Amino acid sequence: MAKSFKDYIFKMSPAQIILSIFLVFGFLLAIMLFTIFKAPHENSPLVGLTILTTMLLLTRLSILVKVGIGFVTFILFPVTLFFGAIPALIMIAITTFIYLQIATRPTPFDFAITKGVQSSIAQFIYFSLWVITLVPIFRILGTDYVLANLTFVYMLSIGIYVVYMIIFLPFFAREPLPMALINGMVMFPIQFFFITYLGERFFNYVMTLAAG
Repeated sequence: MAKSFKDYIFKMSPAQIILSIFLVFGFLLAIMLFTIFKAPHENSPLVGLTILTTMLLLTRLSILVKVGIGFVTFILFPVTLFFGAIPALIMIAITTFIYLQIATRPTPFDFAITKGVQSSIAQFIYFSLWVITLVPIFRILGTDYVLANLTFVYMLSIGIYVVYMIIFLPFFAREPLPMALINGMVMFPIQFFFITYLGERFFNYVMTLAAG
């Protein structure tokens, strides 16, 4: 069955593969957002963090992160803000461990996911550094200020994230610097869209988890 699936995939055109990736990614995102937004008060902190960890893993695995489309910062920012650095770092460690297991084994979905061991290690480093950098920023500004100026503070943090990314991806993952730069530049409008249209509601959901 797996062989038949692989044969089918190899016969697909590049356009069909790209469309399939977007459809799968969109479907997973829709399921996650429906779960979060339809019943935010029914989730315990543990269940909510498990959902967020799953979302973090899916976005790290998705090949779309190679072109700057991802939810890593969108997830880790509010977790760090409301829960602190430790839960965020644990989420990074768990998803890195699972990522490495998948990256070293063949799967029927290799066409739609990233498989770089070195990339995963580089991500572990700069994700963690980014979260650690957020902690003093949040302490200096205060939660109220961050929420009142969410777009500004979030986009500022994206700038910090991109700096870490373009340093560590070429150094550890041997990714060409121009590709890392393009990835970073594409992130800005995408993350601006996320924080503008989804930020307030999503962050409120994470805040209810921390309070509950």
